Amino acid sequence: HVNHVWIFDPEKQTFSALAKELREQGFDVVFDLHGNPRSFYIRILTGARRVIKVKKNSLERRFLVWLKAPSKKLKKSVRERILDCLAPLEIPQVNGETQLYPQNPERILTVFSLSPDQILLGLAPGAKHATKRWPVEKFAEVANLLGKKPNVVTVLLGSQGDQLVSQKLLAQLTVPFRDLTGWTSIPELIAVTSRLSLLVTNDSGILH
Repeated sequence: HVNHVWIFDPEKQTFSALAKELREQGFDVVFDLHGNPRSFYIRILTGARRVIKVKKNSLERRFLVWLKAPSKKLKKSVRERILDCLAPLEIPQVNGETQLYPQNPERILTVFSLSPDQILLGLAPGAKHATKRWPVEKFAEVANLLGKKPNVVTVLLGSQGDQLVSQKLLAQLTVPFRDLTGWTSIPELIAVTSRLSLLVTNDSGILH
């Protein structure tokens, strides 16, 4: 449901040029879903007459982590808090669930030499922070155990930044696999994951 995405690439565009482009759009309303200093700066640059910021409940989250003190404000998921931003404008919520639209999964599987008849085991060993990564040896242990079953193919998934950890995992696999790390677009990734029988993943974008 997104009409356009602005991507800032400092190698191709100055930040002032991006700011000018955003301001020229003449936005009436900006929803700030990050609520951090950078998003504050960007929303100011747009010149929008109205800004609605997501409630991050940062103080309550810190109390929960530091003092183990729960708060009723934290009962809502991130998705629910984002959708709450629509309330001030009385915009109805058509659907409160996450919606993903795989584009012809069977064709995309064929592109990556995978068959719809195969049992696909997905592994996503990467994550932005090393502290969120399950050891590579554990991923390999799961894959080598389940990959012995008939017609099972292990599929490695992730971004280009995950290719190094995927290579370490590949060196420990003794079962059939396909390495798609860094090769799929977002729609292709959605299509592949929609056909997995099981996904083993860290706390990463693929999980969410």
